[in-house]
Amino acid sequence: MSGSRLVMAAVAIGLPMASGIAQTTQRGGSPANLPRPGFEPIVHHVGPAEMLISVDGSAIYDTNVYATSTRAQDDGIFVLRPSIDVTLQDAGLSAHGIAYAEARQHVSVTREDAFLFGLLLEGAARFSPQQGLDATFKFDRSVQPRSDPEARAPITVPPRKINVLSAGIGYTARAGDFSFRLSPGADRIDFLDPAERDRDLRVYRSTARATWQPAAPVAFFLEGFITRRDADLRRDFAGVDRDVTTYGALLGASREVNARVRGSMGVGVFRSEPDDPSLRPYTGFAVDGQVTWTPRARTQVTIAAFRGDVATVRVGASGRTDTRVSASIEQEARHNLLLSGEVGWRRSVFRGAGDKQDIVQGRVGAEYLATRRFSLFGDATLSRRDATIPLDEFSRGLLQVGVRARF
Repeated sequence: MSGSRLVMAAVAIGLPMASGIAQTTQRGGSPANLPRPGFEPIVHHVGPAEMLISVDGSAIYDTNVYATSTRAQDDGIFVLRPSIDVTLQDAGLSAHGIAYAEARQHVSVTREDAFLFGLLLEGAARFSPQQGLDATFKFDRSVQPRSDPEARAPITVPPRKINVLSAGIGYTARAGDFSFRLSPGADRIDFLDPAERDRDLRVYRSTARATWQPAAPVAFFLEGFITRRDADLRRDFAGVDRDVTTYGALLGASREVNARVRGSMGVGVFRSEPDDPSLRPYTGFAVDGQVTWTPRARTQVTIAAFRGDVATVRVGASGRTDTRVSASIEQEARHNLLLSGEVGWRRSVFRGAGDKQDIVQGRVGAEYLATRRFSLFGDATLSRRDATIPLDEFSRGLLQVGVRARF
């Protein structure tokens, strides 16, 4: 697990933990990807590439659409989400792409209707056993969740639309027990509403990781990272220059070549240095990592942790530090019944303003594979946010049921 997650979190505009509305494509060693006789994926071959096509249709009941502290407004939501997943494997070259669209139609509060879409492209090339190159490109049209700590749009207007464009490249070289990885990248965050133009920014980021693996499968790494956030406006609407440079280092261990435990976890320090002389620099404790434990072939447990600097435009805040911890489990109960669950906690501290928010969330889900082409899924999510400012507090429940069709 690369520490680039820490750098990306420095880009973050406060997106919350998963609400259960969007379905996530699961890949890798997940129990969802185990072979299932009679329920094999429907694969289309396009030349040397393999393509999967699916459409999710679901209904959601939301107990607090606007994530408000009082007078919660509930509503029903219909969601339609088609997606195409393409994979190419050829000798030392691999490529993967996902394209999706998502339409959300509310029953009552139709101003919350949204149409989302996105594209992910990633590829890797191995020049030799010692050298490799990988690249990622991603575009998402999304909307700012009402539960975003940075949300300021009143409930009388639709949620803010956002275009997020990200690109990165990574180079890895190995020599004996040592390896080195360099990962530069850039991001563009664009709020389409002029009322949020002080949040539009460009981000330039890079990480460099040196790894020592004295004996398989355990390795130790030292990683340095730097992020530069440049806002489009010289000053935000409160008159503050939000340009900032964040850098730091992580020291940790990884375990990648193992069937039972894999992943990495690093701890270290970060330093945030704003351009505006009225904002105080900040040095803090940094954590970043994700570890997956597979005690049995049909069970997978994942622990993730993060602490670092993220973007903010909150009035009076000189910066924002987020801490996140989550634990999730995936279980194949039967060959055609998949269960999942997750608990998570996030603390957002607005440095200089004296404000903080704590959100706790839990989710349980299930998918029943009726045939190769159709499955039924459902999940329930409960979340609660406590905050220094009472108006920032809320409780929310989401219940979703749906059908997944594979073509």
